[in-house]
Amino acid sequence: MKRLAVLSLAFLWYNGVFLGKLILERFTDMPTEPRSGNVEVGGVRWLGRMIDKARLEANGEIDALDLEYPCPMDQRLLSEMGVDPDKFQELAVGATTDEQIIVALKNLGVKVLN
Repeated sequence: MKRLAVLSLAFLWYNGVFLGKLILERFTDMPTEPRSGNVEVGGVRWLGRMIDKARLEANGEIDALDLEYPCPMDQRLLSEMGVDPDKFQELAVGATTDEQIIVALKNLGVKVLN
């Protein structure tokens, strides 16, 4: 009887770990949260979050997070930078690093960046 209990526990543990791995693997493709608006990119708060949201929007993943691009805060920053939301999204999707986006924005004449 003791052996049966040990085997049962081993079976349950194995299946729990196995199923847990399947569940984790299933959800690793879920979109991640964008950065906090307090994180500075190029010396500008909110820019990193806006970059992440623009990419999520382009990938069709933003609705799953109940977010919006461009939200009013995004629109305000874009207005200060003098950049169209679609153009910014194009830059965000085309770049692989924040630094590339900063360079591209500076090339557009954006002055608010360090």
